[in-house]
Amino acid sequence: MQYKSSVTIFVKALLCDIGKHMGLEIRQIDRQMKDDGLGFRQALEELLAAGETSFLKSARVAIPDHDWDEIIDYICRYHAAYGYQSVAIAGGGRIYLFLPWVASIAVCAIDDIGR
Repeated sequence: MQYKSSVTIFVKALLCDIGKHMGLEIRQIDRQMKDDGLGFRQALEELLAAGETSFLKSARVAIPDHDWDEIIDYICRYHAAYGYQSVAIAGGGRIYLFLPWVASIAVCAIDDIGR
């Protein structure tokens, strides 16, 4: 990603949307993907464009297209490698909601860019 600020904008907007509406559980997303015959990337992009992500849709305007594609690619690569595994397991906790899981992976992207 060219701009670390793009990922920061993405995460902040997503967290604002999560505060407004936590979104669907991961198992609901999986079920919907199977029912609709969607791949992970298509399901992710559709969910991020949905009505519940108004902050993220507004932030999308500020994020260059190339950076947006790389953010989505990063999340898709993580999912391909680890599935829905949490990035930090504290006390055996798990993330069951999809949008918080996406936000946690995007925070990892910020960390990786900083290296």
